[in-house]
Amino acid sequence: MELIADGLLLAAALVAIFYCWAVNRRLGHLKKQSAELTGRLAHLDKTVTEVRAAIAEGRSLAEEERERLGHLVRNADTLRRDLQRAAVTLEKSAATRAVAKREEEAVAPAPPPKPAPRESSLARARRLNQSQSRRDVS
Repeated sequence: MELIADGLLLAAALVAIFYCWAVNRRLGHLKKQSAELTGRLAHLDKTVTEVRAAIAEGRSLAEEERERLGHLVRNADTLRRDLQRAAVTLEKSAATRAVAKREEEAVAPAPPPKPAPRESSLARARRLNQSQSRRDVS
């Protein structure tokens, strides 16, 4: 009976050894995965920090651009009003000049037409030669 008990104890010890070996393998695998996960989480944390910094920088740049564009829009609006005033003034002065010109034309006679420019002798000779050659052909 002792021999059977010793055999059962030996079998239980072998099963316990095999079970401990399997648990040790699983724990080693979990430690390895834990280390990998820790590294990935550290990388993710670093990436999140970089993204937050980039977003903050983007926001500050956007705010600066918004202020600059607001200033440009105000300047453009001022220039638009100035141009409208200048256009109105120009239209008024053009209308005044047109009225003054009509009154001047009504009072003063029209200037005589300018005489046609004289034809040079070389141009006249060419013209006459061309007209004579046309007569000869016909």
